[in-house]
Amino acid sequence: MVIAVVARYRAVEGRADEVAAELKDYVPLVLAEDGCVDFVATRGLDDDHVFFLYEAYRDRAALDAHVTSEHYKEVAATRIRPLLAEREVTLLAPL
Repeated sequence: MVIAVVARYRAVEGRADEVAAELKDYVPLVLAEDGCVDFVATRGLDDDHVFFLYEAYRDRAALDAHVTSEHYKEVAATRIRPLLAEREVTLLAPL
């Protein structure tokens, strides 16, 4: 069963361009994961401090492998999260 992840980020004021740059580097790393079906990062047009991420993984094991990967720890947890004022993550499954 595919597991989808929708994340909403709000960058700390004045740090949105840094978040965007980190995400641009991060997306290809996630897409290269064996269990990744899709990963799209978007940025708000009306508010450029808002980011939405859509991720899809083959199954729960693939999602678990993603969040324990070195690039997740290095980029997402260590470099992106400190730049965020808000972070909301929702896990979803198809109907």
